Amino acid sequence: MHLQAEKLLFSSHGSRWKRSLMPIHTLYCTSCNGCSDIANTNKSFPAKNGNSFTITTPLYYVNAAPHLGSAYPTVAADAIARFQRMMGRDVRFITGTDEHGEKIATAAARRDMTPQEHCDDIVASYKHLWEKLDISYDAFVRTTSAAHESLVKAVVHRVAAKGDIYAADYTGWYCVDCEEFKDEGELLEGRRCATHLKPCRWHAETNYFFRLSKYQSDIESLLRSDESSSAPSPSPSATSSSLVMPHARRNEVSIFVTKGLKDFSISRANVDWGVPMPDIGIQIPGSKKDSVEGLQTDSSHSEKGVTDSGRGKEAQQTVYVWFDALVGYLSGLLQCPPLSSATAAPTSSSPSTSADIAHVLAAHGWPADVHVVGKDILRFHALYWPAMLLSAGLPPPRAVFSHGFLTKDGFKMGKSLGNVVDPKALVEAYGADAVRFYLLRENVFGQDGDFSEVALRRAAGTVLANGIGNTLQRSVAILDRSFGGCFPVDSDSLDANAPLRIAAEAAGAAAMAAYQEFRFHDALEAVMKLCAATNAYLDNQEPWKKIKEDESSKAAAGQTLTYVCEAIRIVAVMMHPTTPALSERVFEQLGLSSKEWRWEGVQWGGIQKGSAFPSPSPVFRRIECEMVTMPPAELVSIAQGKTRERKGRDGGVKKEGEGKGKRGGSKEGAKGVTEGQVRKEGESREKGARKEKRSKKEDENVEILDGTEEK
Repeated sequence: MHLQAEKLLFSSHGSRWKRSLMPIHTLYCTSCNGCSDIANTNKSFPAKNGNSFTITTPLYYVNAAPHLGSAYPTVAADAIARFQRMMGRDVRFITGTDEHGEKIATAAARRDMTPQEHCDDIVASYKHLWEKLDISYDAFVRTTSAAHESLVKAVVHRVAAKGDIYAADYTGWYCVDCEEFKDEGELLEGRRCATHLKPCRWHAETNYFFRLSKYQSDIESLLRSDESSSAPSPSPSATSSSLVMPHARRNEVSIFVTKGLKDFSISRANVDWGVPMPDIGIQIPGSKKDSVEGLQTDSSHSEKGVTDSGRGKEAQQTVYVWFDALVGYLSGLLQCPPLSSATAAPTSSSPSTSADIAHVLAAHGWPADVHVVGKDILRFHALYWPAMLLSAGLPPPRAVFSHGFLTKDGFKMGKSLGNVVDPKALVEAYGADAVRFYLLRENVFGQDGDFSEVALRRAAGTVLANGIGNTLQRSVAILDRSFGGCFPVDSDSLDANAPLRIAAEAAGAAAMAAYQEFRFHDALEAVMKLCAATNAYLDNQEPWKKIKEDESSKAAAGQTLTYVCEAIRIVAVMMHPTTPALSERVFEQLGLSSKEWRWEGVQWGGIQKGSAFPSPSPVFRRIECEMVTMPPAELVSIAQGKTRERKGRDGGVKKEGEGKGKRGGSKEGAKGVTEGQVRKEGESREKGARKEKRSKKEDENVEILDGTEEK
């Protein structure tokens, strides 16, 4: 609700409303920490501008620098955002970082930094990479910002006012890296975490829990609306009403829900690096303390003017990182200006705050049209987040799209194999266009994929350098020499039934449908088909020969070359969501303006007779750099060595020098274990580690979350 800072509002109790410390326009009553007005969840939510489109990436955890697994969904989300802008939508593209939790504090201590210094350093590396990858985000949210902290506290108050928070004790085995309690049945030998392979410690504390079980029927209804949708498309804005996409992931979520949703903890005791749990009028009974080593405290997270003793026992609690991070989608959206056609938010002195805040968020573009997330965090976004929003009186997201994981040449990336791919090094070697094109062309978004630098070089060389770059340069070079650097005819002069023109129209239609449904590989397949048709047309017409003959032949050659340039212009429009820099260079080479990209630009007829273009220059240079990642042969050799080493530890006879995992192992040492066997073994171990277990707790509605989805 947009309010003047000096304006006083009063609750139905006659008490003054307390204003949060950020422009979130959220109020709560100082008498009861929330009136019945606040507690009222109104499911008739205000409609946002139908022309808006809001998309988010995950808020990336800053325990380490960005990697290929964070670059992949960000590139995909950027392609979606750019396409929607081309369709005339008012886009809000949100990304950012999740910066709280014990794991962050521990990582900072190892680097001899404060947690804030560590976060600032890692955040800078994310922003630098996004700049290099041409990520066109509208807001970058940080969960350590004062604005975000205020909003988290406001949401906690609203959920508590609804009666959806209670205090309960828990004791169990705790993984610091997961920042999560573990059921003993899911631990490996030695009580080691199955995800991080590190020993867990016994931990006893009292937390606040969220009543997720209360929203069982609401979540079931959301998923039933998914199942009733007959549309096979994963597009949330065009042909599908699916909350969870793709279909296989939706089935996984549905199966989980049928087992019964369990309440989950939304606070942590003695974890200082986090948003302090606000006073919600619920005392922690018999708060237990246990030592948590390796943490550093940052006083910036204390509430100014209030002592620890004044905060009561809640002062020992910080908000759980997932509850904190999910609210980041709202605080990030509120960094953006209101939508251009948004109606004014209500400013009544007697606010029905659920509706008012819903109106404010709707004016900024909420609900999100799609959250792009990894399959490991799907449950949080598809189940816990919608329930949290409903509890706070806000609409759930329209869609959650779950992408798969990337391997490296068929192997899971990890430090032990030395095959972690640094996206920054890739961009420096090949450029953003090549990396973006490869990630979206060679992988089916929504399924597990693989990264191969050899395939990247091949794809970039075949399509970007040859199919687009070389074809364009050959054509404009001849036009420059023979027609004075101007196009001799209108491109629209080509007959409407000409095969090249028909191919261009078909490619444009196919690419548009594919982009709408997040089928990037199919959109780029349409591009490749048009490139192939254009090159075939050029080779068949042989304008380089005709240009040397009589005037009539020269004129025909000029027409052919203009039509080829027109086809490449359309390719550039189709490629803009994927390779924006390359598309701009193509337009510059053609002497065209690229200030505003619109999808209608795929229509034939964009080149005018007599329009000039600059001297020919490459729009994509040939790849001549060295490989920057481990060659596949070395990776196979190391993986096989690791396999033999494990067998040796398990009681097998290990020969001297065997299984040390040195790079460049001999071919003889690689015999006996195939790449497929190594990959199958890795997949089997991963599947076993991810098997879900349930805690046998006195309160059957309390769930201990599977650590594989944790921060």
